[in-house]
Amino acid sequence: MGEVRGGLNPLPASPKFQRAEFGGGVCSQNPFSDRVSKLFTSHVSLAVFDLLGREVAMLVDEEKPAGSYTTTWDASGLSSGIYICRLQAGAFVDAKKLLLMR
Repeated sequence: MGEVRGGLNPLPASPKFQRAEFGGGVCSQNPFSDRVSKLFTSHVSLAVFDLLGREVAMLVDEEKPAGSYTTTWDASGLSSGIYICRLQAGAFVDAKKLLLMR
C-alpha cells in the first residue's frame, strides 16, 4: 500500500512504489508591504490510470480548501506494472508514473 499526498509534496511511499512528486508554487511576493494572503478552494481530483488510459482508482474527487492532504491507495487488486497518477487542482494538472512491484 503506497501513500500519495494530495497537494504540493509527497509522503514517503511504500517500497513497492516509486515516489510520486507533484510540484506547485507557493504564494510569495518579495518584497511586500502590509499583507499578502492566498486563500482559495478548488476542485481537486487525484486519479490512477493504467497504461491503456483506464481509470483504476479515484482517490480524491471533491472541493478542497488550500492545504496539504494525504490519501492512501490500496493497489492490492492490481497486477505489477506502471500506472499513471494524475493530480488536478483547479487549473493545475500534473501526472507522474508509479511502478507497482509485487
